[in-house]
Amino acid sequence: MISMTKIILNNEYLTVAIADHGAALVSVRDQKSQERLGINLPASQTRRASLLFPIVGQIKNNCYQFNNQTYSMPPLGFACDQQFTILYQTPQQTCLELQATAATLKMFPFHFCLRVVYTLVQHAVRVDYTVLNQDQMPLFFAIGAQVGLVCDYQHESNFLDWQSAQPLQQLRLNGRGFCDLSQPRNVSSTTWKLKDIKNISLYRALGLTTWQLCQKQQVQEALISNAPYWQIGTRYPQPDHVINFEPWWGMTETNKAALQWEQKFGFNCLQPQQHFNATWQIHFYEK
Repeated sequence: MISMTKIILNNEYLTVAIADHGAALVSVRDQKSQERLGINLPASQTRRASLLFPIVGQIKNNCYQFNNQTYSMPPLGFACDQQFTILYQTPQQTCLELQATAATLKMFPFHFCLRVVYTLVQHAVRVDYTVLNQDQMPLFFAIGAQVGLVCDYQHESNFLDWQSAQPLQQLRLNGRGFCDLSQPRNVSSTTWKLKDIKNISLYRALGLTTWQLCQKQQVQEALISNAPYWQIGTRYPQPDHVINFEPWWGMTETNKAALQWEQKFGFNCLQPQQHFNATWQIHFYEK
């Protein structure tokens, strides 16, 4: 049984619960006490919005090499299974921190500090990530989130809309969930019926992108971020009424999978004592 503490943030519009285990956003309830997050991982009833670090997606055979040593890395990384330290909490903001431990060094031979800040801003939840390289060598990593939102994706009138300064590019995923970078396709339509989203798709975005989830002709949620990659999809045909959004700063394994950690496509690289910042936010409108 996993022991965890739930941190409660609230304002006049939202009540939010965050778990110190995995720094996961586990509940968002609106003024009507409606739960707005859906379970996005079938094996877990506590992960509703998971933190992905130091990979997003997966790597080939769940292993890699670095400095002539082989390491194992679980899909989605290890941060979602680690106990974070609560640095502070106010009624509308909290900060959690994870630093390298003996357990993480067996999977990821880098000393790092990862901080996650959750902030309530009226109808929105803002999430900020900061990664600090505390090692004496370059730190290579990816980071992202996995968010499940409640919706009826089989209803004819429900749709997903996106807005961005530049066109999105769809990247092909093979049967193993690896990305084929050789055939990007520009996305022309900005509105998709939810009932037509019957698998998982990966997109490359340039600049700030907004995704609006619309039900009954009204915007219900809006996700906003400058993440360079987004994975979006449902578990169709399962009638669980959840659509998953994953903003990524990094890339899942590609079809030209490199065994060496520092050669993985899309990884961020931090020099010693440098830090990396990323942010995303989700607005919840009245249902």
